[in-house]
Amino acid sequence: IVGVKVERGDGTFMGLAVEGNSLDLRFYDNEEQLMAAPVSRATAWWRPRNKSGRERVVLNVAGEELRSPAKVRPPLVLSVMLTLLDTNGSAAGSFRFNLSELSKTETTTGERY
Repeated sequence: IVGVKVERGDGTFMGLAVEGNSLDLRFYDNEEQLMAAPVSRATAWWRPRNKSGRERVVLNVAGEELRSPAKVRPPLVLSVMLTLLDTNGSAAGSFRFNLSELSKTETTTGERY
């Protein structure tokens, strides 16, 4: 599982990573195999350490995952509150991800935290 792992109530998992300053949310089945996003979008907010107030983004479907615009900046010592939304725009669950659990690695497409 790429990123910070969180288990959903149905036994499946999510992984939230920061790639190229975007939040990237992937979904995994109960055997931790990548699967298509079961929701149409998500909203996220966090309190960055280097400025006051909250940052907010919407994650939309990009392939099999949900991705936000490039708005996340280091240091990644923060928690992201994420709400999944179904096709009707109704909440399908809320989750907290502690991004300080991520360790920095390099990828060929940019930085992944």
